[in-house]
Amino acid sequence: MNGDGYQAVSLEHDGGMLRMIFIVPDEGLFETVQSSLDANAVAQIRDALRNHELDLALPKFGFTASLSVEPKLTELGMVRAFTDAADFSGISNQRRLHIDEAVHQAFVSIDELGTEAGAATGVVITQVSVPPRAELYIDRPFIFFVEDRQTGLVLFIGRVLDPSR
Repeated sequence: MNGDGYQAVSLEHDGGMLRMIFIVPDEGLFETVQSSLDANAVAQIRDALRNHELDLALPKFGFTASLSVEPKLTELGMVRAFTDAADFSGISNQRRLHIDEAVHQAFVSIDELGTEAGAATGVVITQVSVPPRAELYIDRPFIFFVEDRQTGLVLFIGRVLDPSR
């Protein structure tokens, strides 16, 4: 689909349970498009996507990220669990337990064999019928999402600033 300053495409994975959405800003508009992406903008892009037979050129890429989630958890009110005042008696008989570190690790990789994200592996599904033809050559910076099709929950989000590497 063509949007205001970008093109977007989605590829289904895992039997259609997941999909990867690529947003490819027009030349020179990456920062503008990226800063405009909020939940409403993503929902509008998702809703505007249509089936097309697609000639797609996509670079191989992979990311691994490890992030501390303790600041976010404490911001959401989970403060005591990280202190000596924590009470984990419901799950252990040991006293004086507390959470020392909370880390979120994610892995996303895409190549000619498909997409791997975390411990899940997905495949590209093609349409049996022949929808309208389109083409997209992703040879400039882009943004991607992996989402759960049923809930619309974004599981991974990332950006590739140099697709030639």
